[in-house]
Amino acid sequence: MSTTRSTETKYNFNGEQCALPAAVLATVEKEWNNCLGVGVSMLEMFNKQPKYLNLLVQGEKALRELVNLPAEFRVYTMSGG
Repeated sequence: MSTTRSTETKYNFNGEQCALPAAVLATVEKEWNNCLGVGVSMLEMFNKQPKYLNLLVQGEKALRELVNLPAEFRVYTMSGG
């Protein structure tokens, strides 16, 4: 298995997915194993940790603004494990 990345840009035109900007992908790649400077990925974070809870609050706020979601609707955030 090769560990080198292709420099060729690929696009997915399926209905459900979208392409993320290169800057977003670079940020994810950089922060994946050290989310918010905690030293672990978000998937490994303790779900009661203040930085994790703040991230959820910020995410809900951004979602509500993006889709104009009224306050009477609840946003559920679930993680597996």
